[in-house]
Amino acid sequence: MTFEGEMLRRPWVVVGDIHLHAHADPVMADDLARLVREVTQSEPEALIAFNGDTFDLDRVRGEPRCGIGAEPAARRLERIVACFSGVFDALEQHLAAGGQLVFVAGNHDAELLLDPVRDTLIRRLGSRVEVVEQLVVEDRVLEHGHQSDPDAAFHPDPRTALAKLRLSAFPLASLITRALLSHIPRFELDDDNHQTPLRVLARVLRDYKLSALEMIARFPFAGLRIAWHSLLARQRGDVSVRSETSMRSPWRVVRRLYLDRYFGVAVGLPLALALVAGFVPRWVGWPVGLMAVTLAIPPVRRKQFAHRDVRRCAALAREHGARGARLVVLGHIHRTFVRTLDDGCVYANHGAFSLHVQDGTAHRTYLRVDREGACTVQRIACP
Repeated sequence: MTFEGEMLRRPWVVVGDIHLHAHADPVMADDLARLVREVTQSEPEALIAFNGDTFDLDRVRGEPRCGIGAEPAARRLERIVACFSGVFDALEQHLAAGGQLVFVAGNHDAELLLDPVRDTLIRRLGSRVEVVEQLVVEDRVLEHGHQSDPDAAFHPDPRTALAKLRLSAFPLASLITRALLSHIPRFELDDDNHQTPLRVLARVLRDYKLSALEMIARFPFAGLRIAWHSLLARQRGDVSVRSETSMRSPWRVVRRLYLDRYFGVAVGLPLALALVAGFVPRWVGWPVGLMAVTLAIPPVRRKQFAHRDVRRCAALAREHGARGARLVVLGHIHRTFVRTLDDGCVYANHGAFSLHVQDGTAHRTYLRVDREGACTVQRIACP
């Protein structure tokens, strides 16, 4: 029996966007290990597919040159294995019971496609482990979906970009993790940058308190650093002028990170205080007033960015459906659903296992695909 045929005779459990790194939430890791053990107990022959961003290899805190290359990425994976041995013990037990594992590379663990990193994973878990960029088995397609997102897409593809061994070849999402979030392990990005600056600032200060001040101070430097790398990317040919990626130009980076509004507020507030104290002439009040108003007005680009990734992933699912796929499973957008498209193709997303879902009870989501290809959303309760 072929490898693809063997996968089709197994039920599938699809989980993704776990974002496991050395400083990840141990409770989340315990929930993942518990899920694997439950699958092994109920369906030992199941294929467990990790659909991208299983690991966050962009978390490079303390590494020189942001840990570029296969060897630093392999060492990061080794640290993850050491920190969360319970997860890997559960995966090893699933393989021993006759199960199978597939790891699909995402934008934050694209380095799994490099031989030393993949070999690190296989050495720990053994046989029946596959690492792929996309899984296509007859009329089923499994991929992370980041290549349809301008903020997360590698140009022209992950393998080519990673081989260049320079930051300017990485997408914006990877760079913001490497330049900012790696240095602030307590902080996680929230999908609210399309809200008014005042609401975002209030939420960050409320949730993160003193650590929020560090994030606010680091953010513009990280953003400008990424804009500089986008300029280098153009000069080095790491991105094409016709590319849709956010790294195509420094101005696109500035707009996407709302740095224009950040600096407007940063200039406006001190001027406002100086105006009130009488240190500057009154005519300064007009530009100060205009900049102050931006605190209460949502960015005009909110509609452009707020649901862009959702629309693009849906378009990618339709493209697969038009080529004959009957089931398309994507991740990346951190939303959970199963939908039937107009052509009858089923488009599903497993959501982010790293996030709690709150609807009366806290749980994490994943997908189950039976041997006939029927896909359903499953939940594991959080203790």
